[in-house]
Parts: sequence; structure tokens; C-alpha cells
Amino acid sequence: MLDAKGHWLTTAGCSVMAALAVMATAPPRKPGAAVDTGHAELRRRVEDLAARVRVIAELSAGERRGEMAAIAEALDETVRTQNEWEERVLYPTIDARTACSGVALSALMQIEHARMAQSIDALAELALGSSPDALRFAVTFERLVGLLLGHLEVEDRVLFRLLEPG
Repeated sequence: MLDAKGHWLTTAGCSVMAALAVMATAPPRKPGAAVDTGHAELRRRVEDLAARVRVIAELSAGERRGEMAAIAEALDETVRTQNEWEERVLYPTIDARTACSGVALSALMQIEHARMAQSIDALAELALGSSPDALRFAVTFERLVGLLLGHLEVEDRVLFRLLEPG
């Protein structure tokens, strides 16, 4: 694929250009849009978990370990499960509609899913430590949430709009 100046794009550049073309004309999604992605519920669950993370340092070491493990497990059940569902159900349809030199438009999203999984695993490992580090846990959690929220925004404003009728 060539860009506006006639330069050949790499496969990653092809995916980015396709995403930017959709994003440039895509207004924010309205509540009740045609595709129920589960993102509203996911955001709510993550907000609830963030409130729990904010008070972890106030807990005893034993309570802290248990709460950290419970938060990591909740993230595994929500974020990882959501990501697996998207890769299995939504991304194949999106990729079929946006074929670009054999590059999957969802490729970057799948890389971010892998990074999220690594962060969730790191949180679970922190919970298992002999002295659970509340600060490291909170920082890792916040980085994960930052990645997740940006990821959801791109999916909502770009990728999932491709699934809407019309």
C-alpha cells in the first residue's frame, strides 16, 4: 500500500493508516450503539478494582496479600476473558472487512492484549511475594489500566465501528 506521497508502507504502517482513516471520520460512540462490546461493564469493574487498590497499603501484610491476589484474579477473569473473546469473535470479522496487504488491522490490539496479560501475571506474582509490595502493585495496576483504557478507546472509536451496520 502507498501513502499519500507515494511511499510504500510497511505492514504495520498499513494497519495504522487504515485505523487513522477510520478514526478521522469516527465520532465518539453513542450509548446503546449497535455493537455490545462489553466495554462499559469492563470499565465499571476496573473502576471498582482501582478503589480497592488505593487502600491496599493500609492493610496488614496478610490481608494485603489476599486482596492483591483477589484483584489479580478479578483482572484475569474480566480483562483476559474479554480480550480472548474479542480475538475469537470480533477481530476475525474486523480483519476480514479491512484486509490490507494481508495485514490484520487487529494486530496492534492483539499485541496490547499480550501486554495486558503480562501485567496481570506480574500482579499475580506480586501477590505471591513474601512481602507484598503495595506500591509496586499499585504502579503496575495503574500502568495496566492506562493501557487498557487507551486500548478500549481505540477499539470503540475505530475497530468496532467497522461492525456497525451502514
